[in-house]
Amino acid sequence: MTSEGTLIIKNAVPKDSGIYGCLASNSAGTDKQTSMLRYIEAPKLIVAQSELLVALGDTTVMECQTSGVPPPHVKWFKGDLELRPSTFLIIDPLLGLLKIQETQDLDAGDYTCVAINDAGRATGKITLDVGSPPVFIQEPADVSMEIGSNVTLPCYVEGYPEPKIKWRRLDNMPVFSRPFSVSSISQLRTGALFISSTLKEIYFIQIC
Repeated sequence: MTSEGTLIIKNAVPKDSGIYGCLASNSAGTDKQTSMLRYIEAPKLIVAQSELLVALGDTTVMECQTSGVPPPHVKWFKGDLELRPSTFLIIDPLLGLLKIQETQDLDAGDYTCVAINDAGRATGKITLDVGSPPVFIQEPADVSMEIGSNVTLPCYVEGYPEPKIKWRRLDNMPVFSRPFSVSSISQLRTGALFISSTLKEIYFIQIC
């Protein structure tokens, strides 16, 4: 404490918080005033998952884990727009949770969570992608060809992320590694299966 009566606390720690009283007295009497000292700590924030891929129609859950004194209040933004609770949007400002019910394509984008308390703020970013399951644009069809001719079995699929196409034989024999076959088999970039010098073989398709 200085000669002027000022109390100085160096390197303050949480246990220094509390109520302090200042008593002044002289021959004419005394007077007392109190002051409350609060310990505060700026927010810290950890994004649970910075990139999310959610299927169309599913529930999206975004989480920003925070710490600080007092406990931070979390706000959510999409771009520059602050999000508000609605029928399909659930926000928990204390737990740092954002839930989107029945996620749609338009929900995709960049989200920002902002943790705020008296000591400052911290931010985190999350990118949401909305996926769609594979859909056949052109399905494989039964094909009749003469033995020894060339044939292409078409297969066109859309989806996000882009589906991977794999061909399988119904008897589980490998398609592309058959040392005793005279056929030449390759899968085209479109997903179609090309067979030259066709033998009597049956295939089915597998989408990943």
